[in-house]
Amino acid sequence: MSYLPTMEFSRPKRFWPAIDNHLRRAAYERGVSVQLLVSCWSHSKPPMFPFLKSLEALQDNRTRYSVEVRIFKVPANETQAQIPYARVNHNKYMVTEKVAYIGTSNWSGDYFVQTAGSALVLDETGAGATVRAQLQAIFQRDWDSPYSTDLGSLARWESLCQTH
Repeated sequence: MSYLPTMEFSRPKRFWPAIDNHLRRAAYERGVSVQLLVSCWSHSKPPMFPFLKSLEALQDNRTRYSVEVRIFKVPANETQAQIPYARVNHNKYMVTEKVAYIGTSNWSGDYFVQTAGSALVLDETGAGATVRAQLQAIFQRDWDSPYSTDLGSLARWESLCQTH
């Protein structure tokens, strides 16, 4: 849902690059193709977008680093928009070629260090409709949907997500 390589709620501010470093390392050292789909809604934090843009900056045709970032905005009519904390993609999962990770935490440091979130890692072998394969299909559906868009400019994020 959210992606911030920080301790989002700490004062003073603290950088927390654990996940960010692993994504960059996977793209650089192992040539892993990374696709990150992040929710866009009125509670999206403006500092999230420069970090996402920084990750996306690794995308390079000459070096073949493959890091793509898109934002996902769930449409809402006037009535639906009045429901607090709704009309947002709350998904928090990761799919690799071998495993699936499903968690309750947004991807920022506070959620991993200071809360009691839970997660499930599924290492499924074999063919067929595994949970990993199903999550991959859901991700691809959302990635390719009209509700998914590239990052674009800061003004675009702020207007699209109506950040506060």
